[in-house]
Amino acid sequence: METILLVDDETMNLKILRTILRKGEYRFLEAESGEEALQLLEREKADLIVLDLMMPGMDGFQVLENVKSNPSTDFIPVIIASALKDSSAIERGLELGANDYFTKPLSDDDRRFQLPLKVRNLIKSKKMQDQLADLNRELKRTQEKLIEKEKVSAVVEMAGAASHELNQPLTAILGNLQLVMAKLPESDPLAKRVDKVLSQVDRMVEIVKKIGQITRYRTKEYAENVRIVDIDKSSGANRKKTPVEAKAQ
Repeated sequence: METILLVDDETMNLKILRTILRKGEYRFLEAESGEEALQLLEREKADLIVLDLMMPGMDGFQVLENVKSNPSTDFIPVIIASALKDSSAIERGLELGANDYFTKPLSDDDRRFQLPLKVRNLIKSKKMQDQLADLNRELKRTQEKLIEKEKVSAVVEMAGAASHELNQPLTAILGNLQLVMAKLPESDPLAKRVDKVLSQVDRMVEIVKKIGQITRYRTKEYAENVRIVDIDKSSGANRKKTPVEAKAQ
């Protein structure tokens, strides 16, 4: 059921509006001042506001300005009401963002079909806008998922290629260093240096192995405003082992 906020400082006017719109089966919120109207909008959702412009204290213009300047309420359609001879007030209200208007006192045509029709059309329009907004949000989520999927796919492909290209030269370097190490006496100072190089090459081999295991896209902070791929979190390196895998070790 759609909710309509009726704002008028005259209790009788509120009763008249409820009577005119009763056939629409709406839920009504009522405020007899601008301050009360804004407080209601903080707690309740409204599909339409019927707003009297001339009220003591905070008048309808101020209420309208608040509604249209607030991102959480600016999408709510507003019908303004003013005295029959006060066309300048209607013009100002429309400039502030009101969607439609009616003049007081209401004519028979206004009571019978004009005002109910305006209310029905604006609520229908808001429903369509809400549906469009929901569709846009869903489309945005879908696009973000597709972009993330493409990003992951690109990272995985690049990681696989890098791992493959680096593995062969590293294997060759490692093999040759091991041969050199085997021929050097343990007392040779060069043996210690070669051993240090071997440990670094072993480390590089492990890194390349992790790169080849990348299956998702995770980043970490590298420098100010710069993020890089987190190899450990992106690969299966830190994946929790299954009981079978753990037992096999």
